[in-house]
Amino acid sequence: MLFLLPAFDLGSATAERSIELSYRWLFGANELQEPLITGEPFFICRSIRRNESKERQRRYLRSLALTASRRNARTAARPALTINKECRSYHIGWILYVWALRTDFREFTELRLLTEGTK
Repeated sequence: MLFLLPAFDLGSATAERSIELSYRWLFGANELQEPLITGEPFFICRSIRRNESKERQRRYLRSLALTASRRNARTAARPALTINKECRSYHIGWILYVWALRTDFREFTELRLLTEGTK
């Protein structure tokens, strides 16, 4: 959002849709079809990751192998994924910093999608 919102403000034709896709991903329009944001208590999960042992090491090896073979990564199958329920303070800090003075995109800024779903 640090770059998408200023692009939207400058009139970028594709920024609005990218912004909506980004925050709707938090509300459940993601690979698991599960929200990563809750209202009571307010919490935002960090990400979706593969559910495997030594996940970080395997991610690096996959990246090296794909780079060496000049292939694109593909999305893992749904059963292999899980929500990373970690939340770091800077994650919330960046969200507050970027969205603090916004009056547009109310379905996100007012957390409307928590009760309405992602449509």
